[in-house]
Amino acid sequence: MRRSVLRAMSVSTTLAMAMMSAGCSSSGDGSSPATQRPQPAPAASETPAAGETAASGGVAPPTAGDAVGSTVPAGSEFDPLDPPGPLEQLQANLTPTAEEARAAHLEQERIVAECMHESGWEYTPVPFPEVPPPSEAPPGTVGYAARYGYGVVRNYEFGSSDTPVAYPTFLDTNQAYLDTLSKADREAWMIAFAGSTEPMGRRALSQPPSTEVPCGQRGLNASSAGDIRATNADFRARLFDLAGTLDEDPRIVEASKAWSGCMFAEFGPIEILGRPVLGVDDAAAYMESLVWLAQGLEVLPADLQQPQTGMVGVVRVLADGTPFAAFGVPQKIEPETFKRLQATELELFAADRACQQQAGIHSVRDDVEQEAVDALRAEFPDLELD
Repeated sequence: MRRSVLRAMSVSTTLAMAMMSAGCSSSGDGSSPATQRPQPAPAASETPAAGETAASGGVAPPTAGDAVGSTVPAGSEFDPLDPPGPLEQLQANLTPTAEEARAAHLEQERIVAECMHESGWEYTPVPFPEVPPPSEAPPGTVGYAARYGYGVVRNYEFGSSDTPVAYPTFLDTNQAYLDTLSKADREAWMIAFAGSTEPMGRRALSQPPSTEVPCGQRGLNASSAGDIRATNADFRARLFDLAGTLDEDPRIVEASKAWSGCMFAEFGPIEILGRPVLGVDDAAAYMESLVWLAQGLEVLPADLQQPQTGMVGVVRVLADGTPFAAFGVPQKIEPETFKRLQATELELFAADRACQQQAGIHSVRDDVEQEAVDALRAEFPDLELD
């Protein structure tokens, strides 16, 4: 589902991680509209049972091809749930293709190796990281939405699983060579590569950084030097400014009100902290609050500026600007409660999708975003944003 979220732009972040991973590990460190009175927070055993009505706070479990299936587009499981909006498409146009990313990586590693050799050290280029295709439709796709809705309950299930998570790793091509060096030579190699013997984020205060541009940084600099759109601070600041104010546009405000009224009619009144859900993103936040409550946590106002004692996870922010979070000690959700939450999420998601279509949220947002993109093109004609 397309959401009002601007993804941060960066220059070949994965490439940088791959290169720096090799250098750092080589150190050997190892290291609803209408008002409704607030409802009490239900305990896990009080979660609405299957078959209860939406008006009473519960939902009937959807059947195959029922609730969600009628609100997602037909197509492959891996097809996007929604087409990208103008801003997302703009960012996609500014993102290197897989072929471009591979070429940039190889050139980056060539420069690093050349620099290291000139400094008197061996360096084996790090291969381009190969990421296998997902075995299951990922978030943002037709298959994922039909199966998990927003993915809130799925995330809980994933996080509470006892099965170890296999994270991708980057091949360290230089450790064998470093193992042949003395401690002093390993430190000198690290200074030539990264400008310090300490991994990123833990530079020793007693050791000033090298005055020379380290070889690793030379490779990064070369890979991003040709893309002024990625290095132009004015463009990036203007892009984030425009994206951050989209939801204040009167047309989106009115469409959101229409969506909220539809949600009240389709699903029933829903609230967080006694506040009715008003924005599209709030629906998923409401679902998350139900999962928190089912874990025995409290949903309370939060402080965006600093951590609070007993807070679990991160702070969420409602469409009206109210920050909230979960507090307490999370408990395992019982199987029957878990099934009810799954049914609730799919029903909520189906109502959300139907109401977005009825309110014309995507069409309105596309119009507003297109105006933002046109403004960027007019302000930065030299960046070739098409």
